[in-house]
Amino acid sequence: MYPYAIDHFYQKLGINIIFGSKVDQQASKIFLPFDLYENLKNTTYRGKPLVTESKTLFNANRTRPGFSFLDSIYSLIGILLLFIIFKSEKITLFFFGVLGFLGLFFIWAGLYSFHEELLWNYNVFLFNPLYLFLIYFIVKNNLKWIKITSILCLGFLVIYLLYMLNKVHLPIVLPIVVTSVFLLVKVSQKKNLLPSVK
Repeated sequence: MYPYAIDHFYQKLGINIIFGSKVDQQASKIFLPFDLYENLKNTTYRGKPLVTESKTLFNANRTRPGFSFLDSIYSLIGILLLFIIFKSEKITLFFFGVLGFLGLFFIWAGLYSFHEELLWNYNVFLFNPLYLFLIYFIVKNNLKWIKITSILCLGFLVIYLLYMLNKVHLPIVLPIVVTSVFLLVKVSQKKNLLPSVK
């Protein structure tokens, strides 16, 4: 899918976080028209080419979109920097809430979807439902469990990074990983959260 998502950063990001480990494997089925076309040209049957001639009936005038800051990794980094710069716990809780609910969605989609591509989504280590428990402990000002849950979330991020080392889309999700680590460390070091959360 990568060649079809050039200059469409958020499309690539969405594709990479919604699908599970199956899409990282070598494809055994062809579903993209251009790939099918190229494979049919090179396919033989009983020693003879399956396709002897091809005709282009319509040639679309396709133009690549130019660079767009709004549809680039730079806009994502800009948004994530806001979560780091602002000191409000409510903004931090919102960030953790987004990650946690996305994690719940990935688990739900993996369990109940008929699409095999959604199964075993390792991105649940990044978008972790444990963040929802962390929000609860922050609101309740339970410093012990804030620290424990933060360490667990950091541990899952380390596992995620180790798994992602050989993946082509690591740079795409790296800003989210860095922001998560920063906010988890910041939250785990707080001595008293209650006054700022109210």
